Amino acid sequence: MCGVYLDMRLHLAALFLCCVGKAQSPIAVIPCEVHANGIYVRTSVNGSRPVQFQLDTAAAVHIINWTQAQRLNLPFPPSIGTANGGGDGSTSAALMQDVRLRIGDFELPADPVYAVPMDPIAARKGYALDGLIGASLLKRYVVEHDTGPCSLRLYDPATWTYSGRGATVPVKADRFGVPRITVGLNFAGQPPLSGEFIIDSGAAEATLTLSSPFVQKHGLLEAARRAGERSIQDQMMGVGGTSAMWITRVASVSLAGASFPRPVITLTEARGGTLAKSDIAGTIGGELLHRFRVTYDISRNRLFLEPSARLTAPFEADMSGLRWSASGGSFRDFSVRTVFSGSPAANAGVLAGDRLLEIDGRPSGSFDIESLRLHLRRAGQKVRLKLQRADRQFIIEILLTRMV
Repeated sequence: MCGVYLDMRLHLAALFLCCVGKAQSPIAVIPCEVHANGIYVRTSVNGSRPVQFQLDTAAAVHIINWTQAQRLNLPFPPSIGTANGGGDGSTSAALMQDVRLRIGDFELPADPVYAVPMDPIAARKGYALDGLIGASLLKRYVVEHDTGPCSLRLYDPATWTYSGRGATVPVKADRFGVPRITVGLNFAGQPPLSGEFIIDSGAAEATLTLSSPFVQKHGLLEAARRAGERSIQDQMMGVGGTSAMWITRVASVSLAGASFPRPVITLTEARGGTLAKSDIAGTIGGELLHRFRVTYDISRNRLFLEPSARLTAPFEADMSGLRWSASGGSFRDFSVRTVFSGSPAANAGVLAGDRLLEIDGRPSGSFDIESLRLHLRRAGQKVRLKLQRADRQFIIEILLTRMV
């Protein structure tokens, strides 16, 4: 009887495979790593040893960090231009010639590669940032990415068909392949809003970052305050430097048929760059995006979102009042960049410039930036920081408190 049951199961499995067809073979399967919601791939530049690039769906072109380009002795053009993106200003940008990018056995097509200074961004991210893989990857291929375990699968758009059960989301893409989708959001006491948001996988820790024209048009900072939401003034950073912003919560955000209650969002006061543009509502970052398994089918103006295990995870923010700058070869030498006024850290006496030596008896080098931030997101917990200020070492105890 057991044999009959097994035969029946095998027959049903064969019938199912016959109905759905053979699994499609990807052009390439690219292993990746996830750090603080960012997707990183080991990339070789003109045959170099692999270095760390981040997938950035909001980048119009591939980018190599200026420092890394110098380290690899890449020839710079005689004329240097400028570029902008996140941040109020602009930065130097050089169109590099004859740069070949290879990820494992897969060589990226010969799309433009620009050198842009990115060390300040890496210091804030807390991870090596030798370059960015831009949106042209999405424009050329169907790209499926999964964050657990992390992989990127590339398919030929001419032969690929979708066979999953995810929600189909219409996409608008610019000529570079940078995608936009519509997201809904609700502020308490306000009519529901929706707008077009650029998908920005490079903004890995963000949920939604709202552009300054969208914030001003709808009076969203005032709406949050009327609803009793707490807010923190901070700065965001991109290739164009910094922009002022406010961190707060919204009643809910809706995407692909899912509603997310009480997410942490960012309201910008950007005066330049992408987030000062009036034709977008803002950007979607990895904190929202990576609650799904994402498949980009840009050639057919759509993407597919399948819920991941993180779909219902709570949205949290820092509970210490500290912003860090990371340095050193492994980006595990942490110093305090900013202390928010009135925060637990400020009340305990932490100052900008203090260097972290230990946290709860563990050496700071045993943390990366992601695990450090998670350690400081435990409401009601006390943490002991051993800090160095000039030549003096001391211990401060902080009671972690939810500030938004």
